Amino acid sequence: MHEKPARKRAACNGGASASNVERFNLVSWLLAGDVALMREPVTLTDEGGTVDRIVEFLFEVGMLKRTPRSGWQFLGSGSESVAEHVFRVAMIAFVLGRMEDSIDADHVVKLALVHDLPEARTGDLNYVNQKYVTADEERAAADMSAGLPFAGELRCLLAEYRAEESPESIVAHDADQLEMLLELKEQIDKGVPGASDWTPFVLRRLRTENAQSLAQRILEGNAASWWFDRGSEWWVRGGKG
Repeated sequence: MHEKPARKRAACNGGASASNVERFNLVSWLLAGDVALMREPVTLTDEGGTVDRIVEFLFEVGMLKRTPRSGWQFLGSGSESVAEHVFRVAMIAFVLGRMEDSIDADHVVKLALVHDLPEARTGDLNYVNQKYVTADEERAAADMSAGLPFAGELRCLLAEYRAEESPESIVAHDADQLEMLLELKEQIDKGVPGASDWTPFVLRRLRTENAQSLAQRILEGNAASWWFDRGSEWWVRGGKG
């Protein structure tokens, strides 16, 4: 990695209750020691409405499929839901995590998977919105995880991602930015004016050497190259022989 922050990450105990987690300053807790991620198995039970809360949570996650990424309205082209964005971020995190030394690659994927969960309640605030509006993501995370048997783990993951201090969270943030860069490159290749104006700012946010190298290859490549082999005779007659 280009940056080498201290190798510290807190335990995210899936069985911890919300009230226990609230007793900690989560950012300080995250940096307090080098503890392996721990999960307690979730037991499905109707006691206290646990199953109902899990079902409600899963419905809420579905709201991300209907929540637009709002920044594209300023570009005037492109559209995606938060859920679409999160899926590719998680795949990028899977790749980046395996390119880095001495990090928990699977933990990077977990951070990527949950990083925008609060937007089911807050919506997606783009950079212009953020000049005037501040989303209370910590409160949204607390409310959406309340009553879940894995509430502590969710809150811990979200707090770690927001703190952007652990090596895994830095890689997860780079995955988030690379996803945006891929979308911008797709718009550039379609000839969308202005898309290339955004790329320098995305590049400046990247913190790891591997992400920076991938970013350069993304910009040098073509978004259609994975399927469109321009030198192939296939495109003359296809499957007709």
